[in-house]
Amino acid sequence: MCKIKDIKNSYMIFAKKNGKQLDYYIMGLDRDEHYLFSRDFSVKCYQKCKSGMPINKLLHDKSKDTAYMKMIKRLNFMMPYFREYYDLEVT
Repeated sequence: MCKIKDIKNSYMIFAKKNGKQLDYYIMGLDRDEHYLFSRDFSVKCYQKCKSGMPINKLLHDKSKDTAYMKMIKRLNFMMPYFREYYDLEVT
């Protein structure tokens, strides 16, 4: 697997509450939801991702919030796998 620079910006990442955790999903233009991963609940992560955020904006975002940055780090680490498994388009 190779590192992903940019994925097509038509994909959105959003979070749903699941008890004390947030479940992250990716949705494309076809409106199909694909599960990505779960993390412990964080207010900053939920506020940023509850209504959807373009994937490229999220991958290149910076913040002082450690939970938010750990979520971005995990997403960057897992993107090559998600790209192959869900057949995501790369720009």
